[in-house]
Amino acid sequence: MSGIIEGDFLKTIVRKCEKLLKVSIEKEGDIIKNIKISGDFFIYPEEALDELEEFIKNKSINDLKDELESFIKNKNIIILGFKINDLLEIIENA
Repeated sequence: MSGIIEGDFLKTIVRKCEKLLKVSIEKEGDIIKNIKISGDFFIYPEEALDELEEFIKNKSINDLKDELESFIKNKNIIILGFKINDLLEIIENA
């Protein structure tokens, strides 16, 4: 299952990975200006979702590919329900 909902500058993509992943994203060129990640996945610690969204903001998609996995590893974030590549693919295609 996959779907895209578009606004003026905001795109929301819903995708069924291991669990449901919903990403609302605002981009200017290849820069991610704003992002909201939600769904029925699990992330630990709970505050890691806010940290992840803040980390992604104002990054270029190319930089994000290189840095996201390191960020998650260094922060000891555990994600159950989707893989980092799922998130990167959604961001790239938004």
